[in-house]
Amino acid sequence: MSQAVYFLLLPNVLSLDVSGPAETLRLAGQFSLHYLSPAPQIVCSIGMTLSGLQPLPERLEDGAILVLPGVGDSQRYFAGEEAEQARRWLATLRPDLQRQRITLVCICSGALLAAQAGLLDGYQCTTHHDVIEPERSEERRVGKECRSRWSPYH
Repeated sequence: MSQAVYFLLLPNVLSLDVSGPAETLRLAGQFSLHYLSPAPQIVCSIGMTLSGLQPLPERLEDGAILVLPGVGDSQRYFAGEEAEQARRWLATLRPDLQRQRITLVCICSGALLAAQAGLLDGYQCTTHHDVIEPERSEERRVGKECRSRWSPYH
């Protein structure tokens, strides 16, 4: 039986943050991949339209993995209506995460979205320094939960 993995996709999602993990999981052969979004289609960071996206479900099945990939220009794209819908939906998943019924995986600025939805309260996370510093400068709660890392590849 395959384990369900859900990718939450927002406008300007970083294509590598989706395709890299998705391809790895596909090759492993033990996962069923699903792509969720508040919108039926979005344009990703490389200008490609991603369509046929599933709407946000009321809940995820037990044992599911939820992946939050990053977006290019998180200050802009996390301020949009789709991101607000995603934050509200993510907040409803908090009890399932706390009970460890589902697993959350954040990639790059996906950690900021999780923090903004209150999913990282009481936890520490790491994300890219270019992403976290603008958030800290605005004195958002996110700066208290996420620390930065430096990578020459991002």
